[in-house]
Amino acid sequence: MLRNKANLICSILLLIILASFNCNSKKNLVSEDIVIAEACGKELKYSEVADLLYYNESVLKDSIKTLYIIAENWARDVCFIEEAKQKIGDSKNIDELVEKYRNSLYLDQYENFINNQKPDTSITEEEYYKYYQEKRGEYKLDGPIIKLQYVMIKKSDLDEKIFNPLWNDETGSQIQLLQKYCSNYASEQIVNGDKWNKWSEIRNLFPEKIIEINKLAKGLKRRYEDKTHYYYLKVFDLVESNQEPPLSFVKEQATRSILHIRKTHLLEDKKSKIFEQALKSKSINIFVK
Repeated sequence: MLRNKANLICSILLLIILASFNCNSKKNLVSEDIVIAEACGKELKYSEVADLLYYNESVLKDSIKTLYIIAENWARDVCFIEEAKQKIGDSKNIDELVEKYRNSLYLDQYENFINNQKPDTSITEEEYYKYYQEKRGEYKLDGPIIKLQYVMIKKSDLDEKIFNPLWNDETGSQIQLLQKYCSNYASEQIVNGDKWNKWSEIRNLFPEKIIEINKLAKGLKRRYEDKTHYYYLKVFDLVESNQEPPLSFVKEQATRSILHIRKTHLLEDKKSKIFEQALKSKSINIFVK
């Protein structure tokens, strides 16, 4: 009887607290923290769920209903967990898994902390070359790669007086103007001639009966046409299948690998220093000899 009366008083107090928030922001929270639910010997306090009752710093209109749903879901979970504990009993395996997971979180956080202390991301050309020489046997092309410029444009949209000087420029000074022109008028375009492209990823941009990979070669510069379109093509470089790709093609992957190796060495050095310090301070005793 006394317990029911106490619960009633708590509920009334909670209603008063929530009602006082309806015209105020979240910053005006009062200091009282009451128990809103009990289950299996555990308590859920208002402070643990208060953040869920707000949207854009204002208390929700149906906050009482929301609070009841939150409390009910919490009680369901607590009861289910307690039932699981009773059925399974004390599980050493679970404790070990929890400890391993806890340690892995500590290690991940500390490794991130160490790596962020020295974020050296600069890589010299010599480092790239050394890495490539060591790993070049691992890189084999499963299809041709090509550096090219390509523009597909409707005959009715082409203004040769504007396009031809931009396309024929060999200095690269007109590349932005060419890009802008193609963006406005071309049906398909590849303007960046410095980038390696996998033929398998771009082959659908080309008319199959007009432009075929086995007819392309480094230095090719040609204009093709059909009834409706012109196809402008420049081939700056081409590497066939099963050949070793150039360093420039694998440079992005090489960058990731070099930085990963660098971080691994940094962590191993840190581990060694910590271990040596622990040995000197006699914090370690190894009894197996």
